[in-house]
Amino acid sequence: MLQLLPKDWNSTIRSLPSAHILQSSEWGAFKQRSTGWTPEQITFQDQFGKQAGAAMLLTRRIGPFSVMYIPKGPMLS
Repeated sequence: MLQLLPKDWNSTIRSLPSAHILQSSEWGAFKQRSTGWTPEQITFQDQFGKQAGAAMLLTRRIGPFSVMYIPKGPMLS
């Protein structure tokens, strides 16, 4: 999986109809610094290679378990 630069990720999600600030690279960095969540950027393409959606998946280890969530997402076109 390709990790996008913050400005590239923000441009990618800005083009989607349901983009939200809680999916921005800045929000992922804030969650990582403040509470230990690990952000992962995921993009979805249709069968023709056109962008069909995106999501920032946040993961946090709690004991032997991992908790994951996608704030205000995924964003689909």
